[in-house]
Amino acid sequence: MTGRKTYDATARKDGRWWLVQVPELDTVGQARSAAEIEDVAREVIGLWLDVEPNVFDVNVSIEIPGEARAAWEESKARDAVARQENAAAAALARRAVQSLRADGLTFRDAGIVLGLSPQRVQQLAASAEAESEPVRVEEVFGAVPWIASALPAMEFRAYFYYIHGGRNDNNRYVFPNAENGGWEVVKASGPERTSAHFATKDEAITNARDIVENSARAGV
Repeated sequence: MTGRKTYDATARKDGRWWLVQVPELDTVGQARSAAEIEDVAREVIGLWLDVEPNVFDVNVSIEIPGEARAAWEESKARDAVARQENAAAAALARRAVQSLRADGLTFRDAGIVLGLSPQRVQQLAASAEAESEPVRVEEVFGAVPWIASALPAMEFRAYFYYIHGGRNDNNRYVFPNAENGGWEVVKASGPERTSAHFATKDEAITNARDIVENSARAGV
């Protein structure tokens, strides 16, 4: 089976129109709005190749016009810095809670000292504990009892992957889908449906690992 061809297209504002270019085919088109750019790209590619516009994929890159581009780029840069600062602040907050807890303070007392609620202190303590335990990926042979009833239409092989991290309640299973192909990411507590589907095992494990790590950091 041959994979679908992907064509790169670029678009930039040209007066009242958008100029759509397909460099690989050295062909251009015009769109009246940004919403029409992909359709125009597909149209000019289809006409050039004399094929239907739905038999290939299109990767569109749109040039942000005028002053908006500089403002948007600065916005993204500042957002990245803010995310780093927030992550650093959260790590320091967890460290402060760990230190007070190590000194014997209760959640209530630590909250009074830090100006936080006991519940928030407990969340930070749980996040710090989960963060100290690395997320683990284990290959497991066997079965999960709820799978047969929760997902009756799916036939799973005898092995799966268990992605877990400390006390985190959002652990995930990763299963191969023997019926439809690909891999499923499923919440370990037993959902009624899969939470994500991926073409490869590595993609599914990466997704599950990210979910576990992010929820552990957030103290969920």
